[in-house]
Amino acid sequence: MRISSSAIYDTNVNLLNQQQTKLLHTQQQLASGRRMLTPADDPFASARALEISQSDSANTQFVTNRNAAKHSTAMAETILQSATSLLQDARTATVGDGSGVLTISDKRALAEDLQGRLDELVGLANSTDGVGNFLFSAFRARHSPL
Repeated sequence: MRISSSAIYDTNVNLLNQQQTKLLHTQQQLASGRRMLTPADDPFASARALEISQSDSANTQFVTNRNAAKHSTAMAETILQSATSLLQDARTATVGDGSGVLTISDKRALAEDLQGRLDELVGLANSTDGVGNFLFSAFRARHSPL
């Protein structure tokens, strides 16, 4: 069988085009600094890279959630300490003024003082975090669908 000059020429041109395509691909890899330009370059490695990227995103979200929980817990602890102090002060005022020698005006003043402490305690119970969610109310959170 005879091979014509044009067949040899066409084969060489095709081989040169393939080599040029490979060279262009290699140059793109070097310029971008990445081994995989498209998932077709290495499907297994692409799948693994996607898995790692998703794991990294999940870990970042876990860190964010952990920090938010620590912040909310710290705020709740501070508010509970304030509430404890407020209740102790109210108890001290009530026990100290319960001697039976109080006048009507003293009793009214004590009632007003205790009402103010109750209002302050209700304010502490309705405290919110930085986003607006109630710290002590799981039922009536701002983002709740109810």
